Amino acid sequence: LFLSQASSIQLISLMFGARYNSGLKLSLNISNFTNNHTELGKTELNGVSITGGYPIFRDKITLSGTFSYLTSSGLSEFKNSGLSLRSTIKISNSIRMDMAASFKDRSTAVNLSTNYRF
Repeated sequence: LFLSQASSIQLISLMFGARYNSGLKLSLNISNFTNNHTELGKTELNGVSITGGYPIFRDKITLSGTFSYLTSSGLSEFKNSGLSLRSTIKISNSIRMDMAASFKDRSTAVNLSTNYRF
């Protein structure tokens, strides 16, 4: 069985961002990916994410978070959403500690890492 590879692919992505004097950063990302395959039909992925970050305690601690939503139609049908939270603690110019947690429709993860900059 041989399937032709004739397809057309289109990607559209829009990103909007803002940075405020208080240190607050916000961004909005909207994307659409379309693959129109001759034999398999049209598959479409739509995604949106909202991210925010804010420095606290004299720029020594940064808190940030992202909410994301992804849908698919066509060959594979699904909907996923997730929330991720992150905190970065600047111990010195060379050492930073990151704590992150992510919550998705079917899974949860918590990470703790320390970074050393040479």
